[in-house]
Amino acid sequence: MKFKSRLKYLLFFLFVVTINNLLFSRDTLQQKIAATLIDTAKVDLLNQAAEQYKTVDENRALEFAKKALSISLNKKYYKGVANAYYQIADTYKTYGKTSLALEYFNKSIRYFKVINDYNSLIKVYNKIGVIYFNKYDYKKAVIYYTKAFKLAETTNDYQAHAGILNNIGNIYYTQGKYTEAIDFYSRSLKIREQQNDTNGIAGSLHNLASIFYAQGMMKDAEKMYLKSIALREKIGNEKGIALSYSHLGSLHLHLKNFEKALEYQHKAVDIYTQIHDKNGLANAYSNIGNIYRELRENKKAIAYFDKALELYNEVEDVIGKSNLFISKGNLLISENKIAEAVKELEKGKLLSEQFEISENKSKTYLALAEAYEKINDYKRAFHYNKLYNALKDSLNNSMLIEKLTDIQKRYEDDAQLKQIEVLQKEKENQELKIKQNANRITILIISLIALTTITLIVIISNRHKQKTNQLLSAQNEDILKQKNEKEVLLKEIHHRVKNNLQVINSLLRLQAAMIDDPKVVALFEDCQNRVRSMALIHDKLYSIKDLSSIQVKEYIENLIDSLINSYGLKNKIELKLTIEPLTFSVDTLIPLGLLLNEIISNSLKYAFNKEMKSGLIEVSLKALENNKYELLVSDNGQGFSKDVFNEPQNSLGIELIKAFVDQLDGTIEKLDLPGTSYRIVFQNIGK
Repeated sequence: MKFKSRLKYLLFFLFVVTINNLLFSRDTLQQKIAATLIDTAKVDLLNQAAEQYKTVDENRALEFAKKALSISLNKKYYKGVANAYYQIADTYKTYGKTSLALEYFNKSIRYFKVINDYNSLIKVYNKIGVIYFNKYDYKKAVIYYTKAFKLAETTNDYQAHAGILNNIGNIYYTQGKYTEAIDFYSRSLKIREQQNDTNGIAGSLHNLASIFYAQGMMKDAEKMYLKSIALREKIGNEKGIALSYSHLGSLHLHLKNFEKALEYQHKAVDIYTQIHDKNGLANAYSNIGNIYRELRENKKAIAYFDKALELYNEVEDVIGKSNLFISKGNLLISENKIAEAVKELEKGKLLSEQFEISENKSKTYLALAEAYEKINDYKRAFHYNKLYNALKDSLNNSMLIEKLTDIQKRYEDDAQLKQIEVLQKEKENQELKIKQNANRITILIISLIALTTITLIVIISNRHKQKTNQLLSAQNEDILKQKNEKEVLLKEIHHRVKNNLQVINSLLRLQAAMIDDPKVVALFEDCQNRVRSMALIHDKLYSIKDLSSIQVKEYIENLIDSLINSYGLKNKIELKLTIEPLTFSVDTLIPLGLLLNEIISNSLKYAFNKEMKSGLIEVSLKALENNKYELLVSDNGQGFSKDVFNEPQNSLGIELIKAFVDQLDGTIEKLDLPGTSYRIVFQNIGK
């Protein structure tokens, strides 16, 4: 018992000593500075003190760094000069004074080059790149990131290497180029995992979560944000934790989980306040304002927006301000204060166009379209909807196209009604003139009446025909122009859908790479093949002239070749195709392609065992009567029982085959032939 009691006292003593060291470490450092007589050692201690005070007290940090600079310049201690300039610059950067930060970073570069301190140069170039990134000058950001990248390669500084790849990924993410962003984030994550860089891994996971969020994959995004927070908590990265909390709050706002959204944003506010991060605090206030806007508590929303704007002006955050103007504009639209809303939205539009912030331009155009639609200004509403549609990279929201078409139709109808009114008035005026002329002519001689009447009728008829022909010609040109524009728009839609499917395919491949279970990996590969099948159709639609019908033969050949290549059986499988020159609509071709994808995939996975040196797959497609078609698919593999196919069971592949046949209003029959053979009769449902 005495031993346990002594142990408790010992542990308590150690605890008190540790706390005391933490509380008085800065004071101890100052005492060391005062006691040190050697100038170079004093300079190094002063720079250390500046580093410690950097996030706590701007003035003290600058005081220590400038003392170090004065001594170093006097003694020509160039390492001290370089580090002092760096500490001054980094302090200014911490408090949002970017112009001064750039001035002193450039001074530090000259001295780091003199002493050949390449690791410090990498750090400076990277920080300058971040400053230009935050100023939305992406060209200069890339220039400095590239300088840092080249030095990191020569010095084998893998941690810096990974950080720069991540920063370049941030540029692509900000511009909405998610495929390129995923590539750079993944390369960065791979290096960080190899180096066991916990903080770096957490940052990469956070960035990838943001892409999942942008693509609407909310559950995957939430999991990654939480993983990032867990890693950052282990190493005490408070700023990173606050950032992930803020993003989680935005995610739950999107899901309408307002209570949880507020909880996460207030957690972020507490941390940002504690670490004096004005930029992060402004973002959190702005997000809280958006939550209250959704809850229709507009007074609270405006109060938080005003707090955020004050901080954004201090730190010169253009993206933050443009987001804020858009949020205020949407709030004013909900209150039917359209004139005030348009003023706020125009501010957001000006900033987002000036600094090429693609996502904010998209949000502004959509909000302006909604504002003008509310006051029945369909011409401007259509204009901004068209700008929004042209800019937006992802076509996940099908309602947008419907809304655009609806506004376009309403605008055209409105114009046509005005045109009809003008023609009607012209007709009434012409009829009035004819009556007046007829009354005058009755007074004249009968011969002159007949001659004048015939002459007038001929002249009026010819003029009317000319006007009518000109009007019809102009309308025909307008209709043809609209038709061409709509065809271009539809092709662009199919092209962007294909691009989005490729992004989804990349995300699936990325997710599969993080999984060790071969069965789960196989399921992901099946999903990728299905996505690839649909992407192939939209790729065809983008390249053909007639969107109403697609040549089936070339599509089926490309689809099956792609599947065989994906399973690595190019040299083992012989393919025999007998396909008539048919054309189908996209409504038929999508389920048909997915049906073939499932049948051929099942054959490639299960029909041919390891002992078989080669195999044969046959596909036949021909037209029957009454808009019906016959599809025969067979292989010479080991096959399976017809009863297994007909009875209810747990095979997802067979259930999908039956589901796709139902979509085609068709029937399927498993034939009693060697191997596996199917006969499917279906309709061209798009006719």
